[in-house]
Amino acid sequence: MNRFLNKVIMEMYDNTNTAQKSFDENYLSEELLQAQWAEFIELKKVIAEIYLKKGSPITILDIGIGNA
Repeated sequence: MNRFLNKVIMEMYDNTNTAQKSFDENYLSEELLQAQWAEFIELKKVIAEIYLKKGSPITILDIGIGNA
């Protein structure tokens, strides 16, 4: 991982262990995984709806708040 990205990640998390486990599905509960999937599906629907209304590509800013 490049140094800049590592610095950004470490500023978002308490420590290296928390950062690594936040991205490892082996440490995420089944309920959290299901909630993330459901959120993704709903987000996909909203993005498609906006795209269809606008009739052109849209810009998306992902602020990446993780599992907060």
